[in-house]
Amino acid sequence: MNFAQGIFMFNVDAGALNNLKNDKKGDGTTITRTKKIEAYDANGQHKTYVLVSAQSYNHFIQVTHMDKFKARYSTKTKEGKKVNYEVDPIKYVDQDLRGYMETDQGLSRIAPFKFSHLISVNGVKILESFNTTSTEGDNMIYQYEVYKTHFKGKFNIDLDAVGRFEARNKSGYQNINDDLIKKYDEEKEYKEIIHKIDKENKVVVLTAKERAKRIHEYLKSLNYVQGGAKLTNNFENIAPQFIILVIVESGNNILANVIHEAGEYGSGFKVNFNVLKKMLLAYKNDLKSKVYIGRNEGYLDSLQTEIDRFIKEMSEEKIEVVNDIVKNVIDKFGEEIYAFYCNADSN
Repeated sequence: MNFAQGIFMFNVDAGALNNLKNDKKGDGTTITRTKKIEAYDANGQHKTYVLVSAQSYNHFIQVTHMDKFKARYSTKTKEGKKVNYEVDPIKYVDQDLRGYMETDQGLSRIAPFKFSHLISVNGVKILESFNTTSTEGDNMIYQYEVYKTHFKGKFNIDLDAVGRFEARNKSGYQNINDDLIKKYDEEKEYKEIIHKIDKENKVVVLTAKERAKRIHEYLKSLNYVQGGAKLTNNFENIAPQFIILVIVESGNNILANVIHEAGEYGSGFKVNFNVLKKMLLAYKNDLKSKVYIGRNEGYLDSLQTEIDRFIKEMSEEKIEVVNDIVKNVIDKFGEEIYAFYCNADSN
């Protein structure tokens, strides 16, 4: 029950990262709507929050993962209403990290890497903008929604599950079958990355190096990720500009409430280091790593004073905090994950 947990944030100056289909306005014109959630706060104020679906953001990450790190992904083909693909979670990294369900063979896997939707940190005002397409005669106008905000997202990575495959007769845990176990035992291409094959209990475990590599490269893809809707005229940097990372023996993401709305009627937001401190102290005996805080220069620079104070306070509690730019923090966290797996393999 060991999880690498994270929460991160980035800003959008004027964009629309994840859209819905076109919608007809009252005047008969067409507009492209963005994904949003309507809600009322505790004061009865109506608010609009924009979001990027977890599936959409993970698609951006996966494209980067394959391109930058040459990760091997499974190929899916569609026949009628059925999707077919080869099941091999050792060969295909996406199947290891993001799970699968293959009904013909009865194989399935709960995703070890769980990602939230990304949502604006507070309510936003959405602008209806427009562009024109040059045509003979009058230009054609097309409308779309755009907004300015900061997004937050969070994730949990089940470290015990990544790189571990079993044939338990239970939905989500029947990852492999006898044919795959035989294949892993006999074929040379798997030998270097397999730590052990337990034929009696039907469990296959990858090496510490390979398990850490798979997680680290997926996380490192965050540093290079790009994507969004209508990028020609609405390009935005969607890589995390602020991130907190930790390994903890808990499936409950202890970082979830660190970033929240603040100010009158929730008009602003806050990175709440007092909340973070209380959660870390409450789970102190369950922490399996240092705490990593990444912030890129130029993004929320006023936070640095609070970060420095927080580091000092945590030092007094014997909790070590590492602070650097996001890219360097993710690199250092990858080393921590590798050390975790090396220790797990030695037990």
